[in-house]
Amino acid sequence: MAEYLHPGVYVEEKSSGVRPIEGVGTSTAAFVGATAKGIPNKATFVTTWRSFVTKFGDVTRDGPYLPYAVEQFFNNGGKRCYIVRALSDASSRLASTTLTSRETSAARSTLTIEAKGKGAWGNSLSVLVEDGSSNPTGEFKLVVLYDGELVELFDNLSMDPNSENYVETAVNDASEYIQVNDLNAAMPVAYATAMSTAALADPVVPVGDNNLRLTLPDGTVVPALDLAAIPNTAQNPRTPQVVADAINAAWGAFNLTASIVPATEGADAGKLRVRHNAAGYDQGFGIGANAGIAGMSGAYRGAGAAIGGTLLSAAQPTFNIAAPNNVVSFTLNGNLVGSVTLTAGAARTLEQVRSELATAFANATFGNQFGVRLYGSRLMIYTTNIGANNSTMLIGGTGAPTLGLTQMDGTAQPGGGVAGLGSSEAAFVQSNVGPFTVESGANLSFFVNNDTDGSESAAITVTFNTGLAFPNLQQVSADQLAAAINTAAAGAVSASVVNGRVIVRQSRRGPFYSLRVQDGLHSPNIRIGFDTQTRTGYADGNAASPYFRPNFHLVANINEPWTFSNGDDGSPITNFDLLGTADKKTGLHALDDVSDVNFIAIPGASDPAVVGAALGYCGTRQDCFFIADTNGKRTKDTPITEPVHAQDYMRNKVSPKNSYGALYYPWLEIADRAGAGKNPKRFVPPSGFIAGLYARIDNSRGVWKAPAGTETGLIGPIGLEYSVTDAEQDILNPIGVNCIRQFPDSGIVVWGARTFAAQSDPEYRYVPVRRYTLYLRQSIYRGTQWSVFEPNDKPLWDQLKANIDDFMMGEFRKGALAGATPDEAFSVKCDEELNPPSEVNAGRLNMEIAFAPLKPAEFVIIRISQKSQRPQG
Repeated sequence: MAEYLHPGVYVEEKSSGVRPIEGVGTSTAAFVGATAKGIPNKATFVTTWRSFVTKFGDVTRDGPYLPYAVEQFFNNGGKRCYIVRALSDASSRLASTTLTSRETSAARSTLTIEAKGKGAWGNSLSVLVEDGSSNPTGEFKLVVLYDGELVELFDNLSMDPNSENYVETAVNDASEYIQVNDLNAAMPVAYATAMSTAALADPVVPVGDNNLRLTLPDGTVVPALDLAAIPNTAQNPRTPQVVADAINAAWGAFNLTASIVPATEGADAGKLRVRHNAAGYDQGFGIGANAGIAGMSGAYRGAGAAIGGTLLSAAQPTFNIAAPNNVVSFTLNGNLVGSVTLTAGAARTLEQVRSELATAFANATFGNQFGVRLYGSRLMIYTTNIGANNSTMLIGGTGAPTLGLTQMDGTAQPGGGVAGLGSSEAAFVQSNVGPFTVESGANLSFFVNNDTDGSESAAITVTFNTGLAFPNLQQVSADQLAAAINTAAAGAVSASVVNGRVIVRQSRRGPFYSLRVQDGLHSPNIRIGFDTQTRTGYADGNAASPYFRPNFHLVANINEPWTFSNGDDGSPITNFDLLGTADKKTGLHALDDVSDVNFIAIPGASDPAVVGAALGYCGTRQDCFFIADTNGKRTKDTPITEPVHAQDYMRNKVSPKNSYGALYYPWLEIADRAGAGKNPKRFVPPSGFIAGLYARIDNSRGVWKAPAGTETGLIGPIGLEYSVTDAEQDILNPIGVNCIRQFPDSGIVVWGARTFAAQSDPEYRYVPVRRYTLYLRQSIYRGTQWSVFEPNDKPLWDQLKANIDDFMMGEFRKGALAGATPDEAFSVKCDEELNPPSEVNAGRLNMEIAFAPLKPAEFVIIRISQKSQRPQG
């Protein structure tokens, strides 16, 4: 209710209560079947024959019937339809392409893009990769092409799963053509795994000293597992699985899992496998020598996010540090950074040594290029920069032996130092697309942190003056700018031109090293467009790294689309492919979510199983009608389908029968423009013609008019597979076989309007009665949705009755109902009798609508007699 709180005039709108019901459309068709190309198992809306050919291909010689049916649908008055291309589910294959990353050292596969649906149609797809519009240095754009024409565009995409524009979410939820799969190049996952040399005997016979000894990088001491101590009796043999269970009981607390390799893994079947359950270069374990199972000894490490050069101290609670053997030196990438003099003491704890090193690493000399932390009973010392490049650490000095340093796998520190693990890339900035206009004397500078202490170095400055480097400052090309930067940088940065942009990279790789651009005199960077924020490098584990974006496909320095391949239509479609499944929404079930289909055809699919299933589908939906074909002359060697065959088909083959479909006989002969020879002809199923006729009659006369009679001349056929006589139709019409006949005055016309339920459900014997009932049902259903959750009382009942009365009166005035008056034509009831308190309390509102359908004058009987003339008297 409105509030009236202050004095004044309040003007309000009040509903009249009239909610007109609009009649739904009745002439939208759907066709399911094979086509030459197109996206399979997707209801695609088309409104012209030309549009169909573009998406699904033209008719082909001896090809599927669906294209012929669609062409005849449009020729005979149809205006809109859905197409569902069926494809072999068992043997068809997806077309796809795999895109590589932008990594400069060893580009990896970063994104697989598949066609959204199997079949050779996907081989006509391609994707063009470009930089994102909003963030060209961090995001990317996918331009989807089909037959070379742009069909979709996805901009500002990210490879970072935490981004709101993550490529899998942004594309897969919206695209009608492609499905993308992030290959997680940013995180190359691997688990430390040990495996026996051969399949275990049954029972297991230990080797070596019978013991399995587990070593952990953090120094944790794990008691040996004596395999010989595992019972081995006739009642309880020491089977491979018993051994695996024993290992899990002993080592499961250390995040390890033992298993016997299953037979499905081929050559390794029966072997013992021990795997660390966490991925990463910093995750691993060792199994001691003389292991109780052959092949198990060794050190094992996983893979994942990049790590820096790493060394571990000896596993002990204290160190005996004495001068002069207390000086530890640190070299990074071949350059001595500095030394730390540790405090002498007979029992210096791990924490005391850690604290001293951490304090030193934070000072100006070291510049935070190293880190240290406790790792179990060890110290872990590592480079701040991560990845295999520019993170090689060598720890020396008189104090190094005191710490007992080893690599994570227990081996000694290499003479040249220990490098990090994982891929790493340099910081970079990227320009706009050249050429550029700059003023004479303008300059800009680049700063990097390549000094020994990690601090930012002096500027690398590029000055723009007319000369050999820049002949025309009004047209500075990307190549000219890149060459000038390389000359000034002397190796501190490198510049290249990629897809029209200048890319400037730090010479050192990894997240510790940075690059910064500073605009200078006359601000040339306003036009050049380098990012002036400090940029750092990247490494494995950083999903936001722009290097994991898909790369351009450069051919002769021109960015070309990545093409799809390996799509295959497979073997001919089966009944299963035509009908599909509801869970996958394939075949006929691709129409499940399409609410405006009025009649469906599967051209040429006369198998009783298909027809029966399609009738059941329409009967379940109760909003559409199936147009069925009898069998016909598919090849020149196929016998003609005679009336007796059609009679047997209807009586004995199709089951179940309901009123949600109609059968048409015989097939029609057409001029086949795809055929061979002079004036080629072909017999085609009638369903495409009939669907077009339904649409034509609906639009010219109304859905209540039977789609049969002399005004239903079919456009396109030049003959019939079989010319039915009156006597032959006498046996077909009563059982619901609708004959197509040829008369001298009318041409080829439809001469029947009965449903499959002509005998089983006489109330819906006629096609127009069933189709008009569907029309009323859907119109009233959609037009009364507003009433849900309204107060269930007399005002609502009266309003519903008034709205439906008004709608039915409109139908009466259009001539859609039988009866001389509205009372004879229809009635609407919605009152207390139908809605007692028990119904209202249950949340139900009941209405009854009765109507008198128009039934076709199927038999026009004219009785003629002689009239006797009395003699004049």
